[in-house]
Amino acid sequence: MMRRRGRWTTMKPKLIILAGADGSGKTTLASKLVASSLKPNYLHFNQHVKLEDYVKALLPDGKPRVLDRSWLCELPYGAALGRADRFGNGARLALERLALEMWDPKVVLCQPSWEQVFKNWGEKNTTTAPEFLQRREALKVVFDAYPKELVWSLLPVTIYDYTSHPFPRLLESL
Repeated sequence: MMRRRGRWTTMKPKLIILAGADGSGKTTLASKLVASSLKPNYLHFNQHVKLEDYVKALLPDGKPRVLDRSWLCELPYGAALGRADRFGNGARLALERLALEMWDPKVVLCQPSWEQVFKNWGEKNTTTAPEFLQRREALKVVFDAYPKELVWSLLPVTIYDYTSHPFPRLLESL
């Protein structure tokens, strides 16, 4: 607890939501955050996640938390894959409100240059487990869509380019 303007308030735990196209550095950033002084719990979501999984992830346990992908990826990935938004505006808004109520949230949009994302995506698809998207065109749709979609989010957004923005500076801003 802390005292703020004559009242005692409870500090909310930090919630860091990582967003960005495949190859943008989300999972690498998550690893750095987990190893940092923040010591957050880490949850990675795939394309088969259900709405109730996100609701459960937003129930705080007192520790900071990092979400690698979230409901915020529905629109960019849906556009690239030619599928409808599985949750709809109402559910996305409810999740954002829950995040704001229960947490001190921050979205980190991992957004290095398109050339860097494409290079990372190509390397990962040939050397390790393939990324979610299998076509360059779909990757470009997701890359271009994220900044446009996050403008509408209620959550604070930081754009992070790991090639020019040092991790310690990002950590301080969270």
